[in-house]
Amino acid sequence: MIGIAFALLSACGYGLADASIAKGARLGMGDNGVLLSVMFTAALSLALWLLMGTSLNEVAAGQGAGQALIWFVAGGVLSNVLARAANFRSVALAGVARASTYRRLIPVFALVFSFFLLGEAVDGMAAIGSLVILAGFLVVLADRTSSPASGLARAGLVYGLVAAFCYGASYVARKLGMIGLPDPVLGAAVGALTGVLWHLLCQWIGGPGRAKPQFGRWQVLTAGGMAVGQSSQFLALHHTNVGVVAAIGSLEMVIGPLLSAFVLRSDRGHDRRTLAASALAIVGVALIAFEGAGV
Repeated sequence: MIGIAFALLSACGYGLADASIAKGARLGMGDNGVLLSVMFTAALSLALWLLMGTSLNEVAAGQGAGQALIWFVAGGVLSNVLARAANFRSVALAGVARASTYRRLIPVFALVFSFFLLGEAVDGMAAIGSLVILAGFLVVLADRTSSPASGLARAGLVYGLVAAFCYGASYVARKLGMIGLPDPVLGAAVGALTGVLWHLLCQWIGGPGRAKPQFGRWQVLTAGGMAVGQSSQFLALHHTNVGVVAAIGSLEMVIGPLLSAFVLRSDRGHDRRTLAASALAIVGVALIAFEGAGV
């Protein structure tokens, strides 16, 4: 049950970040807080590691520590570099509601990767819940494909698909790392530091991650949400399997658009199909939570 609670907290953090990304994107260009969000995540995860994590001596003594650290770095590249940059661009170009369309596929990608790389199978109510979430995605997709979108919006949807693929892969990379080194806060710290080093390197030599850093209030709010989301996600993965965490994490695509539309009032991309998909996502997550809690 504790894994489900951390997964829900992660979804809330990421949902808040999505809403504030869209709000910040209306006020300027630049990286819209990508670098700041990775730095916040690194700071929070390092603080948690110093308070409750494995000591360096214990890490060095672990037989699978080296391979685990490689997986943590891979998870950091997938999540903090590729997926995060694609996610920020997707929300900025297409808005929270539209961008969430393809990112609803994160649980699907995660389940596929976990099946082939971890041998995890999802059955019972968890399988039904995953199908319900997928049905919600198809409901929204049917509407998106029947209504024309601008060139920027279409580009945003492509970025959303890339983000979903990379986020799904990152779940499994992190889980593989924790098999060899079962310390979720250390894994979060290594992944976040990987992202910080990547973005700083891009700022220095130029490249796909190069953009003028922004440090406004919406970027700070985004960074805080991202930091809570990623750290909680590692803790959730430590306590339950990838499929459950990924499916519950998809609530981010419900929380973000609702906050954006009704609290921050920066995105009006809601209609009956989107609300129906959100309701299906909630039902699906409830089924998975019951399965994970053994109800």
